[in-house]
Amino acid sequence: MPDPAYDESAATIHFLMYNVDARDGVSRAVLTMANELARVRRVEIISVYCRNDGPAYAISERIRVTYLFDHQPALVPADKAAPRPVGPPYTRWPVTRHPVRNLIARRRSRLTLGYGFPNMSLLTDRALRRALTRIRSGIVVSTRPVLHMAAVQLVGPDVITVGQDHINFLSRTNETGSLELIEKACGLGLGALVTLTEDDAVDYTRLLAGKPTRVVAIPNALSWPVSPAPAHDHRVVVTAGRLVPRKAIGRLIQAFAPVARRHPDWKLKIYGEGPMGQRLAELIVSLEMSQNITLEGHTDHLQAAFEDANIFASSSRAEGFPMVMLEALSKGLPLVGFDCPRGPSDIIRTGHNGILVPNHDIGGLSVALETLIGDADMRRAMGAQALLDAEAFRPEHIATRWLELFAELSAPARA
Repeated sequence: MPDPAYDESAATIHFLMYNVDARDGVSRAVLTMANELARVRRVEIISVYCRNDGPAYAISERIRVTYLFDHQPALVPADKAAPRPVGPPYTRWPVTRHPVRNLIARRRSRLTLGYGFPNMSLLTDRALRRALTRIRSGIVVSTRPVLHMAAVQLVGPDVITVGQDHINFLSRTNETGSLELIEKACGLGLGALVTLTEDDAVDYTRLLAGKPTRVVAIPNALSWPVSPAPAHDHRVVVTAGRLVPRKAIGRLIQAFAPVARRHPDWKLKIYGEGPMGQRLAELIVSLEMSQNITLEGHTDHLQAAFEDANIFASSSRAEGFPMVMLEALSKGLPLVGFDCPRGPSDIIRTGHNGILVPNHDIGGLSVALETLIGDADMRRAMGAQALLDAEAFRPEHIATRWLELFAELSAPARA
């Protein structure tokens, strides 16, 4: 049965994203909020792509999911490219019996200001046009700069458009064309830009000075309930995330190795998969840490993994607002992590729920880990505070902030 607060007459909320089925933080963050909002509003997720094995995370049965393509194209390195690339790297769609489709799939998207974004082409432009021009009312929340541009150009004039940025401003500055796309979308009428941290909101406010777009910070929400205080007696440090350069798991392995030599009964368990897996496995072997550090691969039971650990550690080079840290808080785990841009400093409060280490200071990360490993009372006290801090990120609290933003953006239209 719908929630008593469910409003059938309220504007539909449409989330526009690359791939709702992806096993990544964007997919989990969007689904967490979409599932919560679906308790009180009609919600649709428009996903450009889908995965053959389906969604990685639970989707409420109240949510309508619209896929524009039934697969995702391969990304082809420039040196292996056929003529007329969209990239580099560029999109290669499987050859079909439809020559027109084959032709336009290899043409650069017109929605991207001439920049080559590997997941976009004239073929995706056409699909987005069909999906978005039918939306004549309601709210569209887009999740990437190229999709902000698609939304503001293609939806009806009465639709409220909101761009949500899932990585930090500093990382966007290193992406060719992303800030230009955001500025252009705001100039074309993007109603609001939602960042994950207040620092990012300050940067975007400065960048977009003079444009009517409202900039507001709304963090990610927890994807599961806050737990009662667990025992945490397994002597395990845990981390989780994609095994990609940005997560820099190798830095955590290097920091933990000397600690494990002094505390051989402690283990580091690394959950996740990705292209860095083989290199990380070789690093573990080279440090002679195979008995203490393990690559656990992907798990559908991350809650249980956290309940079987004592400490959560992060070694990322950059973040947006890491959901996995919120999830660790919700399981009463003290946090240790680098003060990378941005997000960890908004979550980790040194001396209260964990220890924040200067970015790149691998020795400092070792000291922080050993400090917690050697002091069970500190772990318990920080774990108790972690549970209290997690309350602020419950989905219903974050959903309220989204609904307040939608109401404020809608108000002028009702005046």
